[in-house]
Amino acid sequence: MQPLIAFITTSMDGYFADSAGDMSWAHKSDPEWLEFVSGNASQGGTLLFGDDLPGEMHKLKQQSGKGICILGSGTIVTQLAEARLIDELQIVVSPIVLGKGKTPFETLKQRLPLKLLKTRSFTNGNVIHYYGPAA
Repeated sequence: MQPLIAFITTSMDGYFADSAGDMSWAHKSDPEWLEFVSGNASQGGTLLFGDDLPGEMHKLKQQSGKGICILGSGTIVTQLAEARLIDELQIVVSPIVLGKGKTPFETLKQRLPLKLLKTRSFTNGNVIHYYGPAA
């Protein structure tokens, strides 16, 4: 069974896009950050799912492999989180306050208890928090 990892970048006040939908602030680059991102990105493909995303993802997780990573998309992450399919949630907090915008979990219908696994800070000010299911 392969793990499902969700990777999201947010502002300090919890938004992944500003009120105009802009996400350019989230792409802060320096050598340390670029090495981390390129070291964690794998060459993979894009998969399209039909009407039953949780069901299709459950089937995909049963296959052998190194893991599945979902980048961004609050809607997709929320669906998979509510189905309790996410094994690790990686949230990068970028040192910026947007004031308003779109949150990654604004459509979440139930609480999602998590436990902190580890954190890492970067010289560009980003801090990544790794979470797993609390129970």
